[in-house]
Amino acid sequence: PEGGWQNFLNGMNYVRRDLDVGLVTLVKALGQVGSFDIIAALYAAHVFREGQEGATTLGLMFTAFGVGAVIGPLISNRFGNTTAVWLRRAILAGFVCMPLAWLIVGIAPTLPLALVGCVLRGAGGSINWTYSDVLLQMTVPNHLLGRVFAFDIAIFTLAVSISLWL
Repeated sequence: PEGGWQNFLNGMNYVRRDLDVGLVTLVKALGQVGSFDIIAALYAAHVFREGQEGATTLGLMFTAFGVGAVIGPLISNRFGNTTAVWLRRAILAGFVCMPLAWLIVGIAPTLPLALVGCVLRGAGGSINWTYSDVLLQMTVPNHLLGRVFAFDIAIFTLAVSISLWL
């Protein structure tokens, strides 16, 4: 029987050989460029400082992000279907939402407008996370699915770590 590392390597080899699956496994990682956690903390402490040391602002920004994360896929589901083509287009739309959201947050003269950007950022990221998972479930053979998801989360964790470090 194969060991855990061999199973993981088999999953990585599958991802490497199947370009489509390989690209889908990068969706979550690419969404970590410009960590929301760090930007929200900086804005709360230095830009829209409401509450003790910006705690109210930070709470509002995380709440807005969470609202976006919930409503993003729900709204997107109203406009499309479950075909791989639609899911890929929705992921592209999610990637468009993220820099647009950062632009809104970056130029926002008021906290309410910055919160709109936080909702949009949460929506784009959630669409990408949800739909990339669905695409993997649709395209990866069952016996490799857990291995591919392990690789997907490993790459995501590496991207989060690098983003926070930078």
